[in-house]
Amino acid sequence: FVASFIGSPSMNFINGNLDGGKFISEGLELSYSSEAKQNVILGIRPEDMKVVDNGDFHFEASLYSIELTGDQTIVTLKVGSDLITLREDKDYENELNTMVKIKLNPENIFLFDYNSGERIFNNSNLK
Repeated sequence: FVASFIGSPSMNFINGNLDGGKFISEGLELSYSSEAKQNVILGIRPEDMKVVDNGDFHFEASLYSIELTGDQTIVTLKVGSDLITLREDKDYENELNTMVKIKLNPENIFLFDYNSGERIFNNSNLK
């Protein structure tokens, strides 16, 4: 609950399931070494994601909007039917509706139980 309103922009939440060594949601599938569990929420802060041109990345998403806010650019991405945000430098530019590659900071990903809201564990298990 607290993670949903701390920070600006606030933490991103993506509903999904852990199954077959993966976190699976609409439009997103991440290799994840964990036991199977239904109804989990993946949480990650905007500063713990980055658009990358090449190399290792965790998923692709469609660029929905770009907002320059002075010293940073807030990038909104469409992942399935969800919108998530990340922070980029003030010089970031790209065309809307472009598919971009996103790299996550695995040490700062959290999983929450959907029903209780309790943190299951933070992750170093992202592959």
